[in-house]
Amino acid sequence: MQHDYEKLLIQSAKQEKKNAYRELCSINLKKIYNISVRFLLNEKVAEIITQDIFIEAWDNLKFLRDDQSFDIWLKSIAIYKLLDEIRTKKLKDRLIEENVIFDNEKEIVSDDKLENIILSLPERERISFILHDIEKYTYEEIADFFADLTKEEIKKMIRETRKEIISSNNYV
Repeated sequence: MQHDYEKLLIQSAKQEKKNAYRELCSINLKKIYNISVRFLLNEKVAEIITQDIFIEAWDNLKFLRDDQSFDIWLKSIAIYKLLDEIRTKKLKDRLIEENVIFDNEKEIVSDDKLENIILSLPERERISFILHDIEKYTYEEIADFFADLTKEEIKKMIRETRKEIISSNNYV
């Protein structure tokens, strides 16, 4: 259930009051940026795509239904945009071409051992694990993001990923 304050901000933002939308952005910025970093494994690409996600959300705010949670709606925009970037690498390739980032750029390292294990997982396993165990998406919802994976395949992948995380020598 959305808080009254958030509902008021959404109403105001839908009336094109940019300060209300800015407040919605500031409430959700860290969450969206963290998902972006975990998906893309590159802070600069994550920073730029996070901006793009909020711009796309602003452009499509009129489509947010009153019965929808802004948080969930925004995350779904983010996930589709992030999966598209993973698939096409358009933004990353452009940033490499413009020498904003380098192709051999160092991977993200965290002070948290568990976070490092998650970041080191193969792409599909990492994304599925993040969506299910961190972001609390259902297997069915994750299957909607991956057209080529069934709910059962996702369940199996997440189960195996959990085993790998638990058995990792780095995480004890």
